[in-house]
Formats: sequence, C-alpha cells, structure tokens
Amino acid sequence: MKKTAVNPPGPIVISGGQAVNRPTDERPSQPFVLPPPEARTGLVLIITGMVLMFIATTVNAWLVSEIEVRDVFEEQEALVGLRQIALCREGSCSEPNNVHSTDALYGSCYSDVMSSSGGDEWYVDRKCARLKELKTAGNAGSFGLFIGGGLFVFGIIGVVRTNDETRRKNAYSMLIAASALNPVSLLMWYSFLPNMVRGSASLGPGLVLACLASLVGAYGSLVLRHHTKTADH
Repeated sequence: MKKTAVNPPGPIVISGGQAVNRPTDERPSQPFVLPPPEARTGLVLIITGMVLMFIATTVNAWLVSEIEVRDVFEEQEALVGLRQIALCREGSCSEPNNVHSTDALYGSCYSDVMSSSGGDEWYVDRKCARLKELKTAGNAGSFGLFIGGGLFVFGIIGVVRTNDETRRKNAYSMLIAASALNPVSLLMWYSFLPNMVRGSASLGPGLVLACLASLVGAYGSLVLRHHTKTADH
C-alpha cells in the first residue's frame, strides 16, 4: 500500500468565531553540530593559514634587495613587500617616511616623466618600467589573495550555517580552494617582479611567514580532502 506524506498540523487561527487550521512548512531550528574531528582539524589548520597570510601582508619585508629605479631613487638596499617598498636610508628601513606604495611610486613616475617628455608613452614605459613591474606584481598577488579571502569567508559561513553533510562538503571545497590560492598568489607576485629585484634578493620575514601560511593551509586542505573522501565511502 502506497504511503503519502502528511504535513504536520499548523497553528489554529480563530477567525470570525471559527477555528481555521492552517498548514505550515516551518521546521524547528536545529542546534549547530560540530563537524567530525578530522574535519575540525583541517578547518583549524586552514583558518590558521589564512590568519598567518593576513598578518604577512602587513609586513614590509618580503624580500631584501638592492634596487635602483631611474629618476626616482639611486641603487640602495630596500625592503620589498607585497604592495610597498621600504627604502633603507642611514641604516633605517622602517621609518614611515621611507615606506612607499608601489602604486603611488609608479603614478608619480608616470606623471612626472609624461609631462617632461611631452607625452611620449614609449619613453615613460622605459623610465618607469621597474616600478610598473613592481606595481603589477603587487596587484597580481593581491588579486589572488582577495579571491582566496572571499572563498574563505563564504566557506566558513557555509560550514557554520548548516548541519547537512552535502552542503558542508561544498563549503569544504571552497575552503580548500581558498587555501590553494595562497601559494598561487605568491608565485604570481614573484613572477612579475623585476629581474633586478629577484637576482639580488634574500628572504625577508614577511615572505617566510607567507610561505609558512601556505604550507599550513595546504596541509589543512589535505586533511579536509581526506575527510570528504572517507565520508563518501
């Protein structure tokens, strides 16, 4: 005999002296259920990696390199960050006046050379080439980290807001993708740097922290991926 689903009775509303029974699809809210232990371990590692990466972006010294940019500053030691350069003058590299945004430096170089050359784009590109490469490197790395941060936020929201295992797997996939974008962003940033910077560079604490964040997040992704495969079986 075929059974039919029966909706639970809804609230009884008194209207015009008569009782009217209205069905409702509302379900009682379920308490949040923690993911399994293995999934929790992966989540903690990924969250730790993302926090470390955020801290790394605030550090000026990703690379320590001798750098020279025509008509802007002579060759000297500088701390190269994700989107900024800290010039080392008189033994000091961390003074606020010595820290410059690569976007601002390129914009200043572009406007100055453009006005002095009478609008010669080829001459501007030649004079400001290194600053343009530094600016492009910072933008490329920041774009990857921004996308990864967005996936991370949506993934965490997806894990917290549902107890359904299928939906949580989708959220886990977002978190794994977010973690994978960390090392990809680092490679994008490094690949766009001027050859002069890469050739004479030594590692700074910011890049070491960023690499550590990528490794922690990658390990967390492997743990979380292993959990999703195990859960499928």
